[in-house]
Amino acid sequence: GSVTRFVVAPSDPLIIYTLKENAVSKTINGGISWSNVTGTLPLGSAYIRNIAISNTDPNKVWVVFSGYSDGNKVFKTVDGGANWTNISGTLPNIPFNTVVYRNGSNDEVYIGADIGVYVTDNTMSAGTWVSFNTGLANSTVNDLEIYYLTGKLRAATYGRGAWESNLYTGTP
Repeated sequence: GSVTRFVVAPSDPLIIYTLKENAVSKTINGGISWSNVTGTLPLGSAYIRNIAISNTDPNKVWVVFSGYSDGNKVFKTVDGGANWTNISGTLPNIPFNTVVYRNGSNDEVYIGADIGVYVTDNTMSAGTWVSFNTGLANSTVNDLEIYYLTGKLRAATYGRGAWESNLYTGTP
């Protein structure tokens, strides 16, 4: 199948992850050779939509799934895809479309869904996600980016334009 997403590790440009409809692949040598790191991800039950990498650790990766497979929304690896952990926890059974990692954070991750944005970090109990829609449209979020110069989260929506909000401060 065709590559639907790819991301280069900010801390090591030789490490690249790709998403296909039925696989997650990784290279550690700039694309000379590739390894399938799909592991136990539930590709048969949901559509893998997006991927984010820690800016300091290229082995720390998050992926999000679209569709209505209850409990199969967000997975994380800390060993470059050798093992994946389901961190969907408290998330509702709605499609998730995008994920972004906040550089220099305590693993703060934002995910965009068909209904708004959710956030988690390592200060929360495992699997806990907080609805984060302050200043954002309560609609399908297709893309998220962090604008570090002003500390803003920017969200691109389906049919409602682009929105921005201050980054999470521990209070939704």
